[in-house]
Amino acid sequence: MTIVQPTVGARASLRRNAFLSARTGLMLGTALGCSIAILASPAAALDECGVNVGGNPDAVCTAVSGVGNPYPTGINYNGLPGEDLTILIMGDVAVVAPAVDGVRAIGAVGFDTEVTLYSGATIDTNEDGVFAVASGAGGDAYVTSSADIYAGHRGILAFAADGYATIYNSGDINIDGASAALYSDGLVAVANYGGVLVNNSGDISVVANDVSDFGIYAYGYQASATVTNTGDITVTNAVGSGTGIYASASGVAEPVVIYSTGLIDVYSVGDAHGIEVSSDFTADVDVFGDITVESTLGLASGITVNAGDAVTIGVYAD
Repeated sequence: MTIVQPTVGARASLRRNAFLSARTGLMLGTALGCSIAILASPAAALDECGVNVGGNPDAVCTAVSGVGNPYPTGINYNGLPGEDLTILIMGDVAVVAPAVDGVRAIGAVGFDTEVTLYSGATIDTNEDGVFAVASGAGGDAYVTSSADIYAGHRGILAFAADGYATIYNSGDINIDGASAALYSDGLVAVANYGGVLVNNSGDISVVANDVSDFGIYAYGYQASATVTNTGDITVTNAVGSGTGIYASASGVAEPVVIYSTGLIDVYSVGDAHGIEVSSDFTADVDVFGDITVESTLGLASGITVNAGDAVTIGVYAD
C-alpha cells in the first residue's frame, strides 16, 4: 500500500508518478468519529406547491404551482402518517429563499423521503439547498438532483435515522459559506444502521469560514459508505480545515469504498485533505483524477486512511 507523506504548512500535489515514487507506510489519519450537525434552518411555511393530500408523488412543483417562483419561503413538506413522502421539483422552478432551506422534506416515522430535482431547476439560499430527512426505523432518504444549487451551508443533505441515505447529483453545487459560522459542505449523506451512497457527477465549489468543511461528506454509523465522484471538487477554508471527499463507516464488516475521477483541489489554513477515510473494517480507494492540497498552518495530504482491516489504494492519475 502507498501514500504520499503529508507535509506541514505546505502544498502537496498527488499524481500517479509522484505518488508511486513516495513509498512510505500508510498514514493513519484522525477520524472525525461522529456525524456533523443535522440541524435545519428556521422552519418556514408548508405545502408551497399545493396541499399534500397523499399519493405518489405528494407534490409536483413547477414555476406556477402553489406559491410559484421564486418560492420565497422555500419548498417545505412533511410526510403524512403511514405514507412515503415524494417531492418532484420540475426544471422551470427557481427558488430564491435567503433565510430558509431551499427544499425541506421531513418524512413520516418509518417511511421513505424522496426528493427529485430536474435539470434546469435552481436553488438560491443562505441556508441548506436541499434538506431531506427520513425519520425512525425503516425509512430511507433519497435525493436525486440535476439542479444548480447556490447555498450558504450545505448543498444537499440526506439523513436516515435508521435506514439508507442516498444522493445522486449531476448538478453544480456552489457553497458560499464565507460569512457562515457552521457547516459549509457540498453533499452530505448520513445514515444509521442502513448504508450511505453518494454518486456525484456535478462540479462542487465550497468557500468556507468554519472549523471543518467538506466537498462530499458520507458517514455511516453501523453502516457502509460508498462514494463515486466524476465531478471536480474545490474546497477553500479561510479559517479551519478542508477535505475534498470524506467517508466513514463504523461497525463490523461495514466497508468504505471511494472511486473518484474528478479533480480535487483543497486550500485551507488548517489541515487539507484530498480524500480522507475512516473505517472499522476495510477501505478501498481508487483515484483517477489529480489531487492538489495546500495548507497554511496544518497538514497537507492527498489521501489519508484510517482502517481497522485491509486497505487498498490505487492512484491512476497522469
